[in-house]
Amino acid sequence: MTHTVSLAAWQEFLVAHADGAAFEGQVTQVMPFGAFVELDRGIVGLLRRPDWSSDVLVGSSISVKIGYLDLERRRVSLLPA
Repeated sequence: MTHTVSLAAWQEFLVAHADGAAFEGQVTQVMPFGAFVELDRGIVGLLRRPDWSSDVLVGSSISVKIGYLDLERRRVSLLPA
C-alpha cells in the first residue's frame, strides 16, 4: 500500500496534537458509515456516524479530537469535540 503523506508528516502531526485538545478539521467526504475529515496537509481521519451529534456537510469545518491513531497504518479515528 502506498501512502501519499510521509511518515514524518504524520509524526509531526502527532507531536502537534499529543495533548488531546480539540482542533478544527474540514469534512472532505460523507459516507454511510462516517465522515472523512482533513486534519492537516493531507492527513485525513474518520469520524464514525454513531459519534455524530448533528449532520455534517462536505466542506464544513468541524471540531474534533483524536480518539485513536495508528501511526504504522497512518489511520486516525476521530471523536467529536
